Amino acid sequence: MGALKSAFWAEDEGDKIFYERYLELVEADEHEYQDIDIMLFTILELAGSTGYNSILFEEPVSIEKYKPFLYRTVRLIIQSHRK
Repeated sequence: MGALKSAFWAEDEGDKIFYERYLELVEADEHEYQDIDIMLFTILELAGSTGYNSILFEEPVSIEKYKPFLYRTVRLIIQSHRK
């Protein structure tokens, strides 16, 4: 978590705003969550690495074809962090 936390607490105000907004959304949700930093890290890493290949190389498919799979997986990650 070191790199992720240091990115959120860097001097860049945009990073801080993103993380604060994320915390607000988690708090406002009707569900309670555990390990919210791990949840965010997992989603960002998944979307970043798989989206990269789909956008640049259309591998394994184009991003448009990949999005439904990514969205479903992100929803499952979020559900798995519910208390």
